[in-house]
Amino acid sequence: MSDLIPGLIATDPAHRHQWLLAHRPADAPPLYRWLSLIESAVADVRFDALGLPRNRPRADVGLAAAIIGWALEDGYPVESAVRELVRLRSLAPALALPAILQPDAVARLTLDAFPFSRADAIAAAARLRALPVTDDDFVQPGESAAETSRRFEELRGTDDYRDHHRLVDIERMLGDLRPIVADITDAALAAEAAAWLDVLPELDLTPDAVRTADQLLDELVALLDAGRPTGDLVQRLRTPAAVYLQSRLVELLTRYTAAGDTTARDQIAHVLTACGPAALPAVPHALDTGNDDRQ
Repeated sequence: MSDLIPGLIATDPAHRHQWLLAHRPADAPPLYRWLSLIESAVADVRFDALGLPRNRPRADVGLAAAIIGWALEDGYPVESAVRELVRLRSLAPALALPAILQPDAVARLTLDAFPFSRADAIAAAARLRALPVTDDDFVQPGESAAETSRRFEELRGTDDYRDHHRLVDIERMLGDLRPIVADITDAALAAEAAAWLDVLPELDLTPDAVRTADQLLDELVALLDAGRPTGDLVQRLRTPAAVYLQSRLVELLTRYTAAGDTTARDQIAHVLTACGPAALPAVPHALDTGNDDRQ
């Protein structure tokens, strides 16, 4: 839809929305129907703000803001619109902000879109973090594409899946809103936005099992670097949660191999093999890399 920008610019502002409705493709979901048009309009404003030469007419702040407003009326996701509104506001002259770009309007749009109260969001995040990480969370060796698709569709129907994505959207919108919170003029609205930002760390969805594994790996590395016995740490790390540490494990394996520390290398390799078949090629690769480094 980005190719509609010149036509919108050439149309009388009072009739632009009607013109767009008559010319837009109707066979795409709202997200994809509007995304390219919004990005193109906001980019036009940014190019003008940078003083870049024009090779065609460009959308101004008013048109770009109007496009985002029309998109929201058509079902465009609020979590996607908030980022563009904040970005557009940063490019617009403060004295000429369209209503939709006013900090209070953006904040109200954001907070009204949250599907949880703060207390319920915190509780949902804690519940999701506490879920165990198991082998069933990953594609299994030899699993067919059809079976993977079936399992994914089954997962999508669960409350856990929906709540996870709702919380991710809240985190994203709060991050986008943060730069303009200080400019909110309504005291109650400003307090509500600040209260949400205060609890943002409690909405982190990193599984507790992964946090624990990360701490165990820190302990293991400290003991290996000191040349001290590691006890049962390696066995305690050999869980499905180790998959989340795979890139770090590969880096450690390469480092210890390059240093010629075979004890540390072997223990890290033993943890890495718990990540499943997908991780196994990293072991000989790291060993080869380390050998090359010593030559």
